[in-house]
Amino acid sequence: MKGMLYKGAMALGVIGGYKTKTRRTNGGYKVGEVVYLKETWKPDVIDPEGRGVSCITYKADGQQVRIANTEEAADRWLSVRRNEEQWPQLAPAKWRPSIHMPEWAARAKIRIVSKEQERIQDITDAEIMAEGCQAAVFKDHQPSGNKFMGYTMDPSDESVLADTPREAFRKYLGLINGPELWDNNCPVFVYGLELVKP
Repeated sequence: MKGMLYKGAMALGVIGGYKTKTRRTNGGYKVGEVVYLKETWKPDVIDPEGRGVSCITYKADGQQVRIANTEEAADRWLSVRRNEEQWPQLAPAKWRPSIHMPEWAARAKIRIVSKEQERIQDITDAEIMAEGCQAAVFKDHQPSGNKFMGYTMDPSDESVLADTPREAFRKYLGLINGPELWDNNCPVFVYGLELVKP
C-alpha cells in the first residue's frame, strides 16, 4: 500500500475530518485507492502498572497507540528494536521522519475520492478551507474574527497568520515547499480525501 506524507497539523486535519483536500505535485494516486497517512512517529514502550507495552507514539499530538498483540506485529516490533541495537543513533526516544513510516505503524488510512489537475493559484477560498485552513483562534480560545491561519499546532504562530484564507494558504505553502510552487503558479493534482474508518 502506498503512503501519503503529512506534517503534524495537516495529519491532524485529515484525522479530524476538516482537511478533505490536498494538492500535490505527485500525480501517482488513483481515485478509489486507499493509502496510509505517513507522519512523524517513534516506537515506544509505556509502562502501565509495571508492565511494558509496545506502542507507537505520534508527534503531532502525542497519541500512543498500542501495537496489536499478534505474531506479525511482534516480529515488526522486534525488527525495529534489532535495528536500534545495530545503530544506537536510532534510539527508541528518537522521532522518525514521516518518509520512513512503514504501513504497520500508521494510525490512519485515506481513500482518494477525486482527482483533478489545476494551477496552484486557481484555488478558491472554499477549497482553501477544505485544505484545512481555519479561522484563527488565539490562546484564550477566542476567534480572531478576521484572521486566518494555515496549518499550525500553535494558534499564536504569526508566520502562518493572515487577513485572508488565500494569503494564509500561500504563507504555509511557502514554509513547506518554498515560494516557487506558488510564485511560479505550478500545476498540481488536487485530491479529494476520505478518512477510512477502522
